[in-house]
Amino acid sequence: VSTQSTWEAVVSTQSTWEAVVSTQSTWETVAVGSTVFFAIANEMTSSTSYNANSQIYRLNTTNNKLELVQTIPTIAAVDWQALTVDNQTCLMLGSNGIPASAYVSTASVYCYSAELSQWVSTLDITTVAAYDLAAFVFQDTTFVTIISSTAVTHLYQFGYAPATANYVSRSTNVTFVAGETTQQVSVGILSPASHAAGAKLFAVDLYNASGSMVSSANVTIYNIFVQIFSNDTNIVYVPENQPVGAYVAPRVPRNASYAAANVTFSIKPSSTAFRINASTGELFTSATLNWITQPSYVLTLRATLPDGTYDVTTVLVSVLDLNDNSPTFTTQVFNGAFNDTATIGTTVVQVLARDPDNGVNGTVSYSFTSASADFNIDATTGTITTKRTFNSITDPLTYSLSLRATDGGNPAKSTTGQATIFLAYTHSFAPVFTESYYNITVPETTALGSTILTILATDADRAGTPQASLTYSLVGSSSVVSVSSAGVVTLTAHLDYYASNSYNISVQVVNGGTNPPSTVSY
Repeated sequence: VSTQSTWEAVVSTQSTWEAVVSTQSTWETVAVGSTVFFAIANEMTSSTSYNANSQIYRLNTTNNKLELVQTIPTIAAVDWQALTVDNQTCLMLGSNGIPASAYVSTASVYCYSAELSQWVSTLDITTVAAYDLAAFVFQDTTFVTIISSTAVTHLYQFGYAPATANYVSRSTNVTFVAGETTQQVSVGILSPASHAAGAKLFAVDLYNASGSMVSSANVTIYNIFVQIFSNDTNIVYVPENQPVGAYVAPRVPRNASYAAANVTFSIKPSSTAFRINASTGELFTSATLNWITQPSYVLTLRATLPDGTYDVTTVLVSVLDLNDNSPTFTTQVFNGAFNDTATIGTTVVQVLARDPDNGVNGTVSYSFTSASADFNIDATTGTITTKRTFNSITDPLTYSLSLRATDGGNPAKSTTGQATIFLAYTHSFAPVFTESYYNITVPETTALGSTILTILATDADRAGTPQASLTYSLVGSSSVVSVSSAGVVTLTAHLDYYASNSYNISVQVVNGGTNPPSTVSY
């Protein structure tokens, strides 16, 4: 940091900073998402001890303090360098080494694991007197320059990283003066116009602690990048449901100057859905593609010459949806209801079918399997409406409609369904007894439980409707008879002519409608 006030904007006190570093410390910041990490490289704990552990801290944005995440055992650590490899956020830690080991040490790469919430060691590179690290990206490939104060300076190329993080490295032909002391490295790409085909020239500038450039050298990297593919990005289309091994057309175009070259093609990283002919560069499917499961794929193709020169291109594979699915109604039977006061065009029910295909292949239209004189169906929405007026006294009360859902494919696919529509009966006529008064004679010797009369009433409501159902009952109570709901009068007590030679009893009947009860006496 430049000033004490700048540091105080990050942490609360100077003592906090003193707890983080020892002597001869450098630090690096790196963000993983919205979280900022500070990596501290500690070279010495005192003027004579190099056994100084290095730390990685996380900035707590709530209280603006640093929280220790990890302690890394190090000896003479001199620099952290942030870099990104295959979309992984990583930190590289360099060590200068100590005289007892002839300054031989390691530069270690740590990549952040969101699952573990830790920085995980993935790679160690042997170094001699490493003093400074610098990273840059060229053609989507990350490079790290390891500056040595006593030996050859190397440039390492990080390739595609499998789960084991076995990065490939490539050294360059540049050497710096032994003992060169550097505090900073600057790497830039120079014009390749004056260099051999397939070569890229980089300028590496070294600076001392005061910021003055003390050395400048060119690093020529041969056999790494060439223009084999004609385009950086390509789009190809593959119909779904093709058999495994189907050819993916067209072939990714190549630069004409490499048409006859002995090029080896590969997919990096490898794909479970596609394979490539290593000699011709032709793509083939290695799995059955389904637009619903995955509508597109992004592949990175690599073309490599025998001397190691390679080029990469991106291929976007768009899976073409075929009409391989029929519409499906969301339920087996749709039920709707209306009454006979409904006007023409009244909605009675809306049916729904779904088709998982794309575009017109998944667009559903609706119809009846045969024309209906009673109802219409909207082809787009599936809404069923009345086609005429209805009378619940004379018209049927139940309607069964056969439905068809058809997609927009060519040829189209369809399925059938069912809708049941109920016409509600809205009338209610009062029941009428067949007799206004019953006069019966019962011998006093009649046995208990005997049926002495069955009362009958009629109802003009439609048979089968709730309004047409009749229920009989006594009005008040009786000491000698009972009346069942069906109108059956049963003797419940012994009769005695001398005790009472007549009884007046009232019975009422009600229907399932809204009418008041009707009564009759006997």
